[in-house]
Amino acid sequence: MKKEITRELLERLYLKDGLSQSEIATTIGCSQRYISRLLRRFAIPTRKPGRRKTASISDDKLKEMLKSGMSQTDIARKLGISLSTMHYKVKKLNQPKSVSQKKESTKYNACIWDVFDEEFRKNRDIEKRIRQARRSA
Repeated sequence: MKKEITRELLERLYLKDGLSQSEIATTIGCSQRYISRLLRRFAIPTRKPGRRKTASISDDKLKEMLKSGMSQTDIARKLGISLSTMHYKVKKLNQPKSVSQKKESTKYNACIWDVFDEEFRKNRDIEKRIRQARRSA
């Protein structure tokens, strides 16, 4: 005997709470196939298979978290989203990196330029010695 499931209940569980068809079926005690049929019957739009609801956060809240100094990695962990999704959200906001990431980025760039300058000087000295050796030979 099938359980009576109302459109309102199904909309709340599937659309608002973001549960999958399988999760709804387990909760109610019926098959996933039955839930799928009900979704079609009630004309409730379905999600693509395997697709999960990502954490929704307002742009203002995200900006606030970034300005407070939280790194994108920490924010992503807190929201339960991947770092690439976090980067996408920040890029979409056209928001600069957090203060701590700017500092790390600046340190990294400074190190690279120090190494580059050092290598450049070494090569220049080597070329100078080669030229001097050719002249004296």
